[in-house]
Amino acid sequence: MAKPESKSAPVKPDAKSGAKPETKPGAAVAEGTKGAEKADPKGEPEPPVEEGDSEGSGSWMEALMNRFTSRDASSAPETEPAPVEPSAPEAVPARGAALEKATHSGKTTPPAHPEKATPPAAPEKATPPAVPEKATPPAAVPAPETVKPGALSKKKWPKGIKERYPEPVSGEADLLPESANAISLQAKELVWVQIHDASGAVVKDMVLQPGYLFRVPDGGGYSATLGNAASVRVRVGHQEIPGVGAAGEMVEGLKLNPETLRKRAGGR
Repeated sequence: MAKPESKSAPVKPDAKSGAKPETKPGAAVAEGTKGAEKADPKGEPEPPVEEGDSEGSGSWMEALMNRFTSRDASSAPETEPAPVEPSAPEAVPARGAALEKATHSGKTTPPAHPEKATPPAAPEKATPPAVPEKATPPAAVPAPETVKPGALSKKKWPKGIKERYPEPVSGEADLLPESANAISLQAKELVWVQIHDASGAVVKDMVLQPGYLFRVPDGGGYSATLGNAASVRVRVGHQEIPGVGAAGEMVEGLKLNPETLRKRAGGR
């Protein structure tokens, strides 16, 4: 509410000098206030004063106006301060904005459910140990054939000497002669042997391995050369001819004839 402007009463000039007397504002207010209190002790306003009154009418009027002005100022309502508008909130991240929105709306976003824990994988079943296979019993070794005295071999060999070759011996059955007068040569150790026919031609030239046996066909008038006579066993039928030669002695022209060999063995 705006305060009314206070209008001072016109000041009359001095009659002698023609100049207007100086009026002190404080004095005028004081005088006016005193005059007002005397004139209106109950607070009722005095009637207006017409022009031509005493010189103090201007001060009285000014005091009266100041009184009303002070009353209006004291009765004016206090001006309330203008409401301060809140500043716009700063931008909040999406997650914070969603949470703030949910808070203002009164709805509470339920917390996210934790992921279910993956159950541990079931342990693999232990593979039972393999059952060992039953050991196959070794094949039964056939019992050696019982050789009867004077028995002959049932095997058949080529008749020609060139078609015959040394053969291994694994038992007594391999030593059986083809006939009672059959001649055979068996090596005790590694030995060189040559066989000639009746004309002296070499029909067999070989090296006998230890234990190997060479069968000489019946008849034919064969003779032999032994590189180490003591390393060869000479047999006629089932009979062994001992002492064909000394150790390390090479024997040439040994007649492979049953009668000759038996005589040689009988002469010793």
